[in-house]
Order: sequence, then structure tokens, then C-alpha cells
Amino acid sequence: MSIFVLNPKHQHLKQHAMPVEKAVPQAKPLHAVTKKAQERRRFFSQKEWIILGSSFLFFILALMLLISMKASLAQEEYDMRQIEQQTLEVKSDKTHAEQEINELSNYDRVMKIAEENGLTMNEDNIRNVKK
Repeated sequence: MSIFVLNPKHQHLKQHAMPVEKAVPQAKPLHAVTKKAQERRRFFSQKEWIILGSSFLFFILALMLLISMKASLAQEEYDMRQIEQQTLEVKSDKTHAEQEINELSNYDRVMKIAEENGLTMNEDNIRNVKK
């Protein structure tokens, strides 16, 4: 055991001096890391990594499902607009056909065609039909 005193004036402190072995702790090698220190150094535990990975996977799947549903909804809206357009065209054609029927079945027109073909009107054969 050795005692280390720097200044001769401070010889009276010798009795309170600490041995050098206790004053300077033994240095541990830098490359030897304990298991506890390794566990502290890990960012996440294995269980946390599993939870994080499955949460990330769930988020990605939910995002893909959302995008798929949005695309499907957009396609259905497009199809619905196409059907509405076809319906409007059919209604327009129906209106034109009804107008043409009314024009062709006009009494004056029918009488004119009948006279051109030599037909006469017999009042006894006329009956009123209600729709």
C-alpha cells in the first residue's frame, strides 16, 4: 500500500490520506460490455418490435383497403352517371316518339290521307274509345 502526497508542507495530512489503490479505481476494459448494458442499449425489446411491426403492417393494409374502396366508389359513381345519361337519352327519345305519334295521328292529317286514297267517312262506324 502506498500513500501519495504531492507537497511536503502537507505532511500532516498523511494520516488522512487514502491509499492509491483506493483513490484510483481499476479501469475496466472498454470492449467488455455487460449483458445488462447491452439490454439497456437496445432501442426496443423483442415484444415491442413485434407489436410495432404488426401495427405497421395493419396500418399499411388498412391504407390499401381504403385506397381500394375509394377507387371502387369512384368507379361505381362513374357507372351511375353513365346509366343516368342513358336514362335521359331514352326519355328524350320517348318524348320525341310521343310527339311524332301525336303529329301523325292528327285528325286533319288522317282525313287528308283518307281522301287522297278515295276513302269516305261513314259516321255510323265511328265509336268513341276512352283510354
